[in-house]
Amino acid sequence: MSKVYATTQINVHTPEPTDYEVKRVYKEKRRFSMTKQFNTLKSPGNDKDILDLFGDMPKASRDLFLEIKNSMDYKTNTCTLDNSALTKAQKNKKNIAYNKLKDVLLVKKIPTKGIKNIDEVALLYPVNTFMVSPIYIIPSSDFIESITHIWRNI
Repeated sequence: MSKVYATTQINVHTPEPTDYEVKRVYKEKRRFSMTKQFNTLKSPGNDKDILDLFGDMPKASRDLFLEIKNSMDYKTNTCTLDNSALTKAQKNKKNIAYNKLKDVLLVKKIPTKGIKNIDEVALLYPVNTFMVSPIYIIPSSDFIESITHIWRNI
């Protein structure tokens, strides 16, 4: 966002006007995301919430999820990671971490082609594009229908 500056003259009990510069700096607004409701021992059903899933995951999987979440586009629940600078061993560690996330249906890797949006238009995604589950990280109501449609078709 751009910064807004305003200059005004204020008389503070002095005979001559004094200049004060008022600076308004606006913080960039981020879209709010919700998570699935947390379960307690008294909750009906045995569904696991996101905290239960993280408790059962190795640290590498939690770190990968945080990396994906931090660079996720809230309009699509997707993120593309650049793995070009990683060594083969680092790529293998990331792949093992991804498989744990995939097993609990928290994150899915999107194929580069073959996915259609809700209007049946073919979508092309870069390599290493991941989608976060709309069940655990609930998207904005403006985008939930299209995100859920793509999630089901991956």
